[in-house]
Amino acid sequence: PWPPDLGRDAMIAIEGLTLATGRIAEAGYVLRTFANSVRDGLMPTVFPEGESEAIYASADSSLWFFHALERYVAVSGDHHTVAQLMPMLREIIELHMAGTQLGITVDERDALLIATAPRLTWMDAWQGDVVATPRRGKPVEINALWHNAVRLLAEWGEAGLYPMLFHRY
Repeated sequence: PWPPDLGRDAMIAIEGLTLATGRIAEAGYVLRTFANSVRDGLMPTVFPEGESEAIYASADSSLWFFHALERYVAVSGDHHTVAQLMPMLREIIELHMAGTQLGITVDERDALLIATAPRLTWMDAWQGDVVATPRRGKPVEINALWHNAVRLLAEWGEAGLYPMLFHRY
């Protein structure tokens, strides 16, 4: 009766369920486990269970990962995990810049993320094929997470990426 593990939900909840309760090792385990499932710059929306495949259908799960990792490092001081995950973190940013398989890309005019497909944000609601709350374009919450992710990557030692993204602006 319970839903499967959800990438966005796990990244949002990690601070309150593990870090605030002193379960630091568990938080690190969750982050490393989800990191192993990142594909093409995307974190699973629905984490695989048993024989099932992961579902990648979210504009923000990968970006929430940066937020969760920042909170984890602030509490644990575990910079080794950041160093270990740096190639994957950089790939998330680079693939968002180049354009993901879900049509998430950077607008070269203002460096904001564009999510063109329906059903990619947490606010999307639909009935059948009718999207009741379309969030196409440049949703503000996605771009806040995007800015945070790029900022954190620069802070964690990939400063060369920040000017590469914003050199035109």
